[in-house]
Amino acid sequence: MKEIEIKNFELTYDGMYFIAWKNHRIRVFLQLNTILKMLEIEGLSYKKVNEKILSWEPIKFSKVTMTVTGEEDHVGCLIILTSDMSDQYLEKKSLIMFDIDLKDCE
Repeated sequence: MKEIEIKNFELTYDGMYFIAWKNHRIRVFLQLNTILKMLEIEGLSYKKVNEKILSWEPIKFSKVTMTVTGEEDHVGCLIILTSDMSDQYLEKKSLIMFDIDLKDCE
């Protein structure tokens, strides 16, 4: 498996976080510090984020680069290493989430 970069994605929240890009959509495990860093990199204010949330619009990121560990198969489907949180989150064994990292932009 290798590091896959995710750029130009949208973040949505419906009780859990999802990112969508190209033809992919995955549930991700995000901690507050990661979300705050993403907003800082993107230059999004509380006001702008609040407007998006209240209007049920996804938050678009073009300056942030996320990375996941995985690979793409021969038909373009992603195979991604799952988060250890998947098995522990609310004790739901069928819940799959993916760990992400932010690419260091400094």
